[in-house]
Amino acid sequence: MKTFASNLKSQIYYTIGFIIVLSLAILLSSKFSLTQLPLLIGADIIYLAFCLLVDRLSFIQIDTEKKLLTVIRRNLLNFKKYKTYDLKEMQYTYKQRATSAGRFAVIVNVCTLYYKDKIVADLIPTKDGWDDEEVLSLVYELIHLCVPKKFVGYSLKDVELKSGL
Repeated sequence: MKTFASNLKSQIYYTIGFIIVLSLAILLSSKFSLTQLPLLIGADIIYLAFCLLVDRLSFIQIDTEKKLLTVIRRNLLNFKKYKTYDLKEMQYTYKQRATSAGRFAVIVNVCTLYYKDKIVADLIPTKDGWDDEEVLSLVYELIHLCVPKKFVGYSLKDVELKSGL
């Protein structure tokens, strides 16, 4: 089984934000009267719901023996969601796409995974901690496992891969 992982250190900003909001809630709770306590509890529930609902693509595991691909997403509280797909039904694209990095647009190599013509995952370097080398190694593994490349048109340029790797 091969595992491709994002850089989990990129989640540190969300953790710091969670600690700051929780600390402010504790510090300000003494300043609130009992009539304003439902407002504070409501804000905490909204933030907790945000942490539970926002998830990030953290890992992709490929089981070469069973021909399965598992996508693992983690939310901000580190609860994991697993979805497993059959490699026989998978397709991928590896194209250059413009994405935003702060205030500027940059062109990066994006791998998109499809299962029965539906998008399963977009692996975008600089997003969710993925880097270009990890995405490229996943693409080479998909090529090695004979996963077909999906044709999505000529609007985006295909990334040229070096042969023999």
